[in-house]
Amino acid sequence: MKFVFSAWSEKKKQELYEQYKDNFRSQANGNEPEPFSSCHIWKGSSQNGYPSISQGHGKSKIKMHILSAERKYGRVPRSNECVSHLCHRKSCIQPDHLIIEPITTNNARKGCHCAIVVQGLLVGLCWHEPRCLRADTSLIGVGFKPSVTNLTNILQDQ
Repeated sequence: MKFVFSAWSEKKKQELYEQYKDNFRSQANGNEPEPFSSCHIWKGSSQNGYPSISQGHGKSKIKMHILSAERKYGRVPRSNECVSHLCHRKSCIQPDHLIIEPITTNNARKGCHCAIVVQGLLVGLCWHEPRCLRADTSLIGVGFKPSVTNLTNILQDQ
């Protein structure tokens, strides 16, 4: 996959990043089972839900989450890789929530429940490395709360 900014100089990429990097609203994550740093939710335009910047009529759009990851890791994803959102929010550009990883690993993250609290104890459900930061609600709905009745019964029976 070729990215618009791949051939740009480091200076030009940094200038673009600096120009747009503050175009977000902070979204606190203190209500998660394991609180983590705030998401940086992109306020600008998007393409398929991913933050993007138009480079003019007929030109490709620059994906801000990919540019943000490139600034952190010093490279763009290879053809078999993508930028994954550990927070499962497509519109997040927080560099600490992004990782470059194989497409297969990214696909395996879909539907990850991350962690739940059972009788006051945190039960980690995520087996990914690095771990997901929150449950993936894109496939299960925003208000999803896993039923722990059966899990509680199983734990009590042992």
